[in-house]
Amino acid sequence: MSLHLKFTRADGNALGTFDDVRQAIVDLLPNVRVYQKPGGQQKIAELESRGLPLPQVLRDVFERMPSWTVADYGSEREPLLSFVLGPGDDLRYLEVAVKGDLQAADAILQRLAQAQAWSISEFSPSDAKGT
Repeated sequence: MSLHLKFTRADGNALGTFDDVRQAIVDLLPNVRVYQKPGGQQKIAELESRGLPLPQVLRDVFERMPSWTVADYGSEREPLLSFVLGPGDDLRYLEVAVKGDLQAADAILQRLAQAQAWSISEFSPSDAKGT
C-alpha cells in the first residue's frame, strides 16, 4: 500500500516546465531512475504482438491513455518514492507515491518542497481530472 501526495504551488501557478520539475527531482536525488511509462497505443501494440485479442471497449480506453514519465527513488524492486510527471509542458502538480519508510520519505519530500517553494498535500484522483 502506498500513500499518494502531490506538490503544488500556493499561488496556484504551475510548478514549472516538465524539464524544470524533472531537474529539481534529479538535483535533490541524483540516484533517481527516470523512465517513460508506455501509453495506450504502445500497450495495444504489445498485446496484439502477443496475439491477445482486445475487446473494442478496452481498445477505446487504451487509445486515450497518454504515456508519462516516472522518477523512482530507492531500491529498484520496491522504490521508496515514485514521482509521476504527467503529460504536458507546464506541470500544475507533481504526484508522488510513498512506499515504505514514511519518516525517510517525509525528510526527502520536505527538502524538495522547501528547495522549490512548493506545498505538499494529499493527492486525489480528481486532481488528475483537473477538478
